[in-house]
Amino acid sequence: MGASVMIGTSFKSEVQRIKINNNIMSGSIIFNFNSELFTVNWPGNAQLFGEAIKSGLESLSSVGAGNVSVLYTVPANFSSAYKITFEQDSSNVSWPLIKVATNSLSGGGTLTINVQTVKVISGSPKNSNPDTLPTDSMPPNGVSFGVTSPTSRISIGDLAPGDFAPIWAMRTTPPETEYLELDYFSVRVIGSPF
Repeated sequence: MGASVMIGTSFKSEVQRIKINNNIMSGSIIFNFNSELFTVNWPGNAQLFGEAIKSGLESLSSVGAGNVSVLYTVPANFSSAYKITFEQDSSNVSWPLIKVATNSLSGGGTLTINVQTVKVISGSPKNSNPDTLPTDSMPPNGVSFGVTSPTSRISIGDLAPGDFAPIWAMRTTPPETEYLELDYFSVRVIGSPF
């Protein structure tokens, strides 16, 4: 008996955060996400503002309805923050960072509203960069390996033109295994056109 092979990848949902430094009184903000713009108007309270961010993201063709959750929090050092988790059809994708295109939010008087966006967890496997391994014998961090077969497959979902996903193969050869000619494995990729 020769070497055995397991196939794996890392599945993580993308999480981003929008941080706001002061209390908003009025105005609007335009966000740029994945080369699409969406406007969020201040609806009068922070909870409804989070719902408006969710609706704006889900109105984009790249995201779609029902694929985002937004959690409003009041962390230390900020007036408010919104944790955005990409779910359902938008999960397991490394998305570009949500960016502020135009900020017309006002805190009243001369109070400036600063808005920061940060990536908390990069989604994977779609469009994610694979880890660099320090040695050939060290497995990549966060990758779940398993034996695959026609009835036990790894499903990464739909890939659009230009999309990619790192898939890992872990080959294990038990100690004192004798040389076995043509000890190979094959990988089959199944897909269908749109």
